[in-house]
Amino acid sequence: MENIFFRCMIFLCSSVLFAEMHYPHPTSRFYLGSGFNPFDPDKAQLRCLEWDGIASSSGDRLQRSSIEISGVSSMRELHSKIGFSAYFEGRLFFTKLAASVAYNSEYDFAESNLNWLVSLNMDYGTYSLSNPRLKKEFSQMTPIEIRRRCGHEFVVEEKRGVQVFALLSVKNVEEKQKKELETKLSIISRGFFYDASFEASYKDFMSKARSLGEISIKIFAQGGKGIREFESLLRVDQFMDFSRILESFNGYIKSTNSSEAVPLLYATSSLGNFLEGDFPIPRLNKDILSGLYYRYLEMQKISKRAKQALSQLSFNKEEYEKSFFTLEAYKEELRERGENCLDESKIEGCFLGDRKPFTQCENTLRQILCESFRQQALKKKALDEMSYRMMKRRDLYPDFSEKGWEQEPRYRACEEIPILGG
Repeated sequence: MENIFFRCMIFLCSSVLFAEMHYPHPTSRFYLGSGFNPFDPDKAQLRCLEWDGIASSSGDRLQRSSIEISGVSSMRELHSKIGFSAYFEGRLFFTKLAASVAYNSEYDFAESNLNWLVSLNMDYGTYSLSNPRLKKEFSQMTPIEIRRRCGHEFVVEEKRGVQVFALLSVKNVEEKQKKELETKLSIISRGFFYDASFEASYKDFMSKARSLGEISIKIFAQGGKGIREFESLLRVDQFMDFSRILESFNGYIKSTNSSEAVPLLYATSSLGNFLEGDFPIPRLNKDILSGLYYRYLEMQKISKRAKQALSQLSFNKEEYEKSFFTLEAYKEELRERGENCLDESKIEGCFLGDRKPFTQCENTLRQILCESFRQQALKKKALDEMSYRMMKRRDLYPDFSEKGWEQEPRYRACEEIPILGG
């Protein structure tokens, strides 16, 4: 809904046509009036525009604020909820194979972990250029020269605000307990914070989560006064009482003003709007690049886990190495597609494709893990040779997780082995 609202605001407030929406990123060079080339966003463009002023939809006042609690099961979901640019992160990743920020840690989203987000959002409205136009010295240039010196697009409008979010996690939660906690979390995420029953539900959820292990807390902020104001919330005791969170957030809202707001969403428009005739530019699909980025990250985790399982095999290793190389080849193919997305001359090679090859890689990992579990049991003499061969033939593995190595295992199908959660 936010995107739809923001696009309508752009259409009403600006004389130029809408082109693209972009979330912020630590590496982006966005600011009002800046030029932008989506294929080379690191490049500093000339300031080719002038305008009459900057119009505010809110008169520099706080328009709305909200506090939200929600579960987070993957990095993609986290990025979506906090408004983080997966396009910029994917571009950085495929050029340097490195992530940019701390909350991209893969361990936060393991399948056995429970993660949830407590966020404060403050909206100071939109700020847009009034009567933007090319400077006279650029108005007679050819489209090719404009693209080279000024970029393909420019930032016409930005939505400003302040955001604080806390990412909480409990690690190594059993499946049954995790489902129970997810049900409780779903209830409080739909509740009313000032309702007496909400406080009881929230305490019940937090007490149960705390009983299952240590709760880790990470706090991040965009704009405002930073996270120093929330140092007390880094202690789990403070998070146990939601009234303390409300008190802390309400105090923060009252002490914050528009000068501390930062852009949380940008709108760009084509520089071709200022030129007569065609302004042909190759189309970079941000969704495809983002999709390749997330899928590559999943493949990295699958590859790492498969490699670890292979190292534990005492025999039959060659049989499983062949399938592992197929897995690695698909990962490399994803990387090449990501690089193609950032090269105008190779844009046709920028596509996501269906998930069938990825599903096959998941099954490859399951088979390697399955053999690893069987061989571990054989090595510990918890399994005899005949049982090992029977299980391999039937595509089964012995699960000792519930009763320990000294007890009779539960036989499970290899296809039941959980893979990844993020």
